[in-house]
Amino acid sequence: MKASANAKVTVLFLSALLVFNANLRPISSGDTIPASLIPFSLLLDGSITLDRFYPWYQAHYPKALYAFHKKDNHVYSTYPVALPLLIAPLYVPVVVGLAVSSMTDEQIISLAGKVEKIVASLIAALCVICLYLLLRKFIPDKTAILLAMIYCFGTSTWTISSQALWQHGAGQLMIICTLLFLEEYLQKLRYKYLVIAGLFVGYAIAIRTTNVLFFVSSLLYFLLRGRDFKATFIYSICPIVIGIAAASYTHALFDDVRGGYASQPFSTNLLEGIAGILASPGRGLFIYSPCLIFAILSGRIFKLGGGDEFRAGLCDG
Repeated sequence: MKASANAKVTVLFLSALLVFNANLRPISSGDTIPASLIPFSLLLDGSITLDRFYPWYQAHYPKALYAFHKKDNHVYSTYPVALPLLIAPLYVPVVVGLAVSSMTDEQIISLAGKVEKIVASLIAALCVICLYLLLRKFIPDKTAILLAMIYCFGTSTWTISSQALWQHGAGQLMIICTLLFLEEYLQKLRYKYLVIAGLFVGYAIAIRTTNVLFFVSSLLYFLLRGRDFKATFIYSICPIVIGIAAASYTHALFDDVRGGYASQPFSTNLLEGIAGILASPGRGLFIYSPCLIFAILSGRIFKLGGGDEFRAGLCDG
């Protein structure tokens, strides 16, 4: 039985990875440039600065300079650095095996685009596996596989998260892992699972600040379902500590806890913005993930806990 389950996980993972990379090319975006380069800076220079790469972009790709932030004679990422810090270990074999230290900065930038695609697809494939492991805890295995495949191929997990190092993919992975360990706690009532869940959701917030909405909703679940305050406190420790650390970093770098987002104030009418997010032909959630329409109509995506309903949506970041 265990061997069969492992075989299913392996096939699901490899199938997702194959499809995600079927286009055989990276999808370039200025938004993801820092995330693709910081791991190289960490391993080559021992720093999260982008000093060595900034001159090349200044000379050859000035349209992407919005992704860089200059302060105190150094260049930093406009975006949070939690994602590149998380994936840096994956770059070690690349840096060592390809002797990256002997490459020119232009060669490293070119390599970064290719490695970025592989790492993004690995993260997205892990999302699929973790979702399957979560779903099979409370629904039949065949249904869990079907839903995991719908999530894999019928949502922006494929079209966005697997293609480049946007914050979406890693944020999805952290949220799914949070749900996985929350379910472990609900089944076994051991506080260690709450600590692990809190660590994942805390890192989700560090990766993308808006993931705090998921954390708040999960806290409301505990409070509304009458869970004890000790459990709520234990679950909240890591998110609070990580959140304070992330906010301190952004404030020190940008003089504003909103970080680089402070330069992009929210000015759109709320209803118009929601309509755009859901139905815009260019980036609408229901355009790229139409299956979510049926999820909403059904009133729930899945159940969590011993018979208790937990209405949840899996965010794309």
